[in-house]
Amino acid sequence: MARNKRPRKPYRPRMVDVDVVHNTIARACAMPAPRQDTLYLPAFAALANFADGNGNRAAWCDMADCMNVAEALCELRVLTAHVDMFQAAQAALHSIFQRGGSPAWTITDAEAAAVRDALWFYRAQLIYCTQGEMANAIELVKRRKHQALQGNASPDAIVCVGALGQTIVEAA
Repeated sequence: MARNKRPRKPYRPRMVDVDVVHNTIARACAMPAPRQDTLYLPAFAALANFADGNGNRAAWCDMADCMNVAEALCELRVLTAHVDMFQAAQAALHSIFQRGGSPAWTITDAEAAAVRDALWFYRAQLIYCTQGEMANAIELVKRRKHQALQGNASPDAIVCVGALGQTIVEAA
């Protein structure tokens, strides 16, 4: 006799993606232009908002997410020569965040230039990376963000936690 008298759960088959070849080909293809636009245009619009003096947390998060993904793409060997530029842009975003909200979200000319240059190279990364590399980079950024929020970041690391994977609610 069994240890307990509860009936066993019935078997429910899991969903299986049988089109493995199509998924592999899709991950190996370059990203289409409309997908590239959805990944970099929000950051350029956010930079324009900051330049106009209308910066806010959501705009900062857009730029931080792009810089985090760009750094992850460098680690995945997509335009690796520009990792210093992305780190300089993250340092600029960090200083913006330190001043954030007092009295308003502002950006200096030097910070704007660093972020602008990095965004242009991020655009170039999007042209040369595959859909699989982008998916891997986004997952890497999400894991790093989770680890940083758990307190596992290096004490001297600059951590720009954007809104990747969460919804930003801004008080009106």
